[in-house]
Amino acid sequence: MSKKDFGYVRKVERGVSFPELVFSITLVALVLVTMIGTLISGLESLQKGTSYNQANIIAQRKVELFKTLEYVDIPTGSNVTSEEGFVVTTTVTETAYPSSSLKYKKLTVNVAKAGDLGSTTATQRATKRVNVTMESFLIDN
Repeated sequence: MSKKDFGYVRKVERGVSFPELVFSITLVALVLVTMIGTLISGLESLQKGTSYNQANIIAQRKVELFKTLEYVDIPTGSNVTSEEGFVVTTTVTETAYPSSSLKYKKLTVNVAKAGDLGSTTATQRATKRVNVTMESFLIDN
């Protein structure tokens, strides 16, 4: 069947042709692959951000714990513990200002989490690694 339209004969089409179908499927596949890649990247960023937040909270708790102690009760040296899947290294060094007898202790708290050991490549493990360091100075009154 044909139809007269503005002076030329046009064939009435039914359905879509094979090239149109292949083009549309390819276009949908490209969009889906892009969306899935974006979602995966977003989820990894969310996981890393959550880990940084947890590490900051743990480090802040350690610093606040030392601030509640009397100066003489603060132990010097280094201590390594594990909290909530993180390795917490606490180092306290005591020094005095060179020009006075004022003493202070420098507290360094390092909270680290190794990358996911189940990851297949070193790059994947490195992207999930978290390392937070906080320092505080405790002064003798």
